[in-house]
Amino acid sequence: MLPALGGPAMRRTSVVAGLLAVLIAAQSVAFATSPATGRASTARLVGDTGFAYLYGLRAFAAVVVWNRIDPLLHDYYGDRELSEQVELLPSIRLVQILDPQFEQSYYVAAWVIAKRGDVQEGLDIARRGVENNPSSGFLRANYAQLLMVFANDLAGAREQADAVFGSDDVLYHSDTDRYEALAIFAVVYELTGDPQTAAKLRAAMDHMRENIPAESIGDHDHDGDGVQDH
Repeated sequence: MLPALGGPAMRRTSVVAGLLAVLIAAQSVAFATSPATGRASTARLVGDTGFAYLYGLRAFAAVVVWNRIDPLLHDYYGDRELSEQVELLPSIRLVQILDPQFEQSYYVAAWVIAKRGDVQEGLDIARRGVENNPSSGFLRANYAQLLMVFANDLAGAREQADAVFGSDDVLYHSDTDRYEALAIFAVVYELTGDPQTAAKLRAAMDHMRENIPAESIGDHDHDGDGVQDH
């Protein structure tokens, strides 16, 4: 059985995160106030290196916290609706503070909050995820889907889709993320009057299904009829 979320392990993680925040704030002040030339430039270089090192510690701490959350989301609380798992939100927010590039944290938090009825806050979280990770196709697709589902904002969703397909810098961390994003963007283009682009995206999805192991893109036969739903 997994330990309680608020147990000693989580308290220790919170203390570590707090200490890191103090160190990073101090380092940032020192970096910003040191002259760019002369003897102090060496100190500035050391400060810059130290700041990067501390960011590495922050990112590591974010992974530690998330590795504690993830089993709770999928296993321990697997029989509960995502919108009911509000006790995980403080820890998810901590992950975002420690590492603003931790994509999954924005996805989960946005859906939990939006499904609970605070649509604007959910959209704001999704938007911040995109702002902090502008090259993430996964987070742009997530934001587009939230805009469609909760705000009926097709223009906003189309803006996110166009940002992805108008850029050469879009990244996906996994085939699953790319497949899900293509499915969402195909719907966006279909609903905004561009069936040709939607068809191209669905063809790309078919290509992925034919050339990538099924477990890499997940099972999308949600109704069990033997046909992939998207």
